[in-house]
Amino acid sequence: MLPNHPYHPTWFSDGAAIWIAEEAMIERGWSPGLEEDPFTAKWILLVQQLLERDRVPPFTILLRGHDSDLGLYDRYALWGLVFRYLKEETPPGEFDEFWRRARTLPATKGFA
Repeated sequence: MLPNHPYHPTWFSDGAAIWIAEEAMIERGWSPGLEEDPFTAKWILLVQQLLERDRVPPFTILLRGHDSDLGLYDRYALWGLVFRYLKEETPPGEFDEFWRRARTLPATKGFA
């Protein structure tokens, strides 16, 4: 565990944990993949429903961790998919640099 872990925004720490777990399951052949696995496919549907109801908070709000008006399952679905999107869809190396910097920031409450 990283020394500054308690101060990471929840979308980052839980999103990373979700992504790592999903990738491990896929790599070991225990999951057919994000869209094909009933557990993770449900998250895609939850986020689609949030988008249709215009309930997804602005990205700046989400990144700062101020998304508490969403229900628990909606938050986890959003965190997991936002993390996956940033990890997989940003230009090569860009998210890795962000991740490296986030892991080395001092352990302070002003992290976000």
